[in-house]
Amino acid sequence: MGIEAIVDSMSRIEQLAPLQLIWDRTSASSEGIEPPDWRGEACRLGRRQEATSGAARLKIRLLEEADLDLAKGSGFSALCRNAFRS
Repeated sequence: MGIEAIVDSMSRIEQLAPLQLIWDRTSASSEGIEPPDWRGEACRLGRRQEATSGAARLKIRLLEEADLDLAKGSGFSALCRNAFRS
């Protein structure tokens, strides 16, 4: 019986037990484990997606409005008045 057949014959709990053991042993090791290269890219992608979320777009819009108001010599009240305009 090959390894795949053995794994296929195991219950889900039996399949996960060796993974848990490996995780426990490697995480308890004092040796540092470098994160995989793809993790950095995944984090950057996540930040990029957050930056396009509604809250981030509002912050960007507020900053852009502030820049325009400063350029025109307008005050903070103009920024507040225009910030939530559609």
